[in-house]
Amino acid sequence: MTSHNAIRDSVIEMSRRIGRYNMDIPEMKKLMEGIERSQPGPEFTDLVRQTLAPISQHIPTKNIDEIAKNYPTFPLKDIVGKVPESEQEAVWQALGMTNMLLTTLQMVPPQMLSKIETMTNQMMGAMQNGGALTDLFKNMGSMMGNMETNDSEESDNDTPPPPPRPRKKSVSKKQDFRDKLC
Repeated sequence: MTSHNAIRDSVIEMSRRIGRYNMDIPEMKKLMEGIERSQPGPEFTDLVRQTLAPISQHIPTKNIDEIAKNYPTFPLKDIVGKVPESEQEAVWQALGMTNMLLTTLQMVPPQMLSKIETMTNQMMGAMQNGGALTDLFKNMGSMMGNMETNDSEESDNDTPPPPPRPRKKSVSKKQDFRDKLC
């Protein structure tokens, strides 16, 4: 799953939780239809980011009055008033997590995000297929952009590295203490 899918799934879940109690409000119904028709991707993620950016500081405090000021044509207070407290709490948590994910995504360069998502998808596939993790770990270095070393000779050899050599015993306790400090 990509981060864009996660953002869209979260927004869909929130709109369904709120919408089931507000299908009689045309603005809510229109919003839900738009969200359901949307496709995951950078455009949708940017739209969500632009929508939440002006109110992000009010999400942790659950300040409906301040949030409603940013969307004067949307009947937010009426909509929230129809949602039971237990559902509101779940929506606030999802909204906070979505906001946090959007903030984090903004700090990660797109190329790095793509590499992370590719690696995550491959790891999840390997774990689901069972046992393919060894192959995945062999390829992780090149995915992360590491410089290639002489792994080609070692890739056929699945034996672990040799154990570390035992340390020579010190002659005295003072020498042993000095050795440990260094």
